[in-house]
Amino acid sequence: MKKNILLPLLFLLAAFNACSQSTCSSYSDFVIVTDRLWALTGNGHLRLFDLEQAKRVSDPLFEDSLTAITMDIHSAIVVGNKHHRIERYDTSTNSWVLLGNYSGTLYGITFDHANTCYLITSNGIVELGTKQSYLPDSGLNSQIHYHGAWFQQPAYYMDAEDKLWVGFRYGEWGGDLFVFNTRLKQFLPLKMNGYSIDLNPIQCICSNGTDIFITTGMNHMMTTSGSIIKFNNYEASVIFDSSPFSDAHRNDTSFVGEYIGPAAFNNEDHYLYFYSHNGFFRGDPDKNLSSIEKWEKLGRPNLKWSWGQRNAVGSPMNVHKLAFYEDSRIVFLTQLNGIGLLQDGQVIFLQ
Repeated sequence: MKKNILLPLLFLLAAFNACSQSTCSSYSDFVIVTDRLWALTGNGHLRLFDLEQAKRVSDPLFEDSLTAITMDIHSAIVVGNKHHRIERYDTSTNSWVLLGNYSGTLYGITFDHANTCYLITSNGIVELGTKQSYLPDSGLNSQIHYHGAWFQQPAYYMDAEDKLWVGFRYGEWGGDLFVFNTRLKQFLPLKMNGYSIDLNPIQCICSNGTDIFITTGMNHMMTTSGSIIKFNNYEASVIFDSSPFSDAHRNDTSFVGEYIGPAAFNNEDHYLYFYSHNGFFRGDPDKNLSSIEKWEKLGRPNLKWSWGQRNAVGSPMNVHKLAFYEDSRIVFLTQLNGIGLLQDGQVIFLQ
């Protein structure tokens, strides 16, 4: 019980020692194109970094009020801004080209393998070219009522078959998950096999090309928890459950679960990587990964935490995204420390 109390207190002490997002290097997203990292700042500007030298270089043509960044299948940078414009960066003319406009709140931009642009907005999934929007009538979590709109920032992933996976986190009210077939323009049913999505806020979605991996994590009151779910043919199976309300830990009052955040699959070594409050881990998803001891720990950088989050009493996840540079260095997006590069246990921060 002491361990259960101590962990939230440590989060709280870290929050008091942390600077606010307005005074720290705050980034909301990034994309990697060859050896360049395009970072979107918390106040809507772009910064450009050389990953080989781990330093900032001259910024691209000025663009402000940005809310989302991605790249299309040709590695062209695409952004959305608060003026409801979706634009592509033309390197040959050093200018931004309008792709289309949107309405509502923009949460994300993605492309299918035909380079068709889809937006994730408060109006649902929107095909930019046709302006057609798609919103399901209901979700998997009976506690959540949408009333004709999505109202929070989701995690999302376009898979190899042009299925768009969209997952939400609602704190103590768990999560929700949708799969949209962009070719057939319809939402697909999922087999959860008893997995309680109403207890597990979704943090990240990634894939090895065949299977979809979903990470969940929460810090609420005196509880930290997380899990990793694998979907094959739209059917769920749990590969790692680190929660005090799971069958394995239900009667263990001293158990402290992994507060799991983002994950990514490395196509070079074929390992699944994830971050929790205890650091970075990797494991072979073809093997038994049912306990944390079966994962390899890669390092635990000293990162700042903040306090206070929507729909839960505790600290929000302090790492938001994982990626790889040349399949060796882990690139990770933090809430308050900037963008980090992790290799061989050593961390460099891009400020």
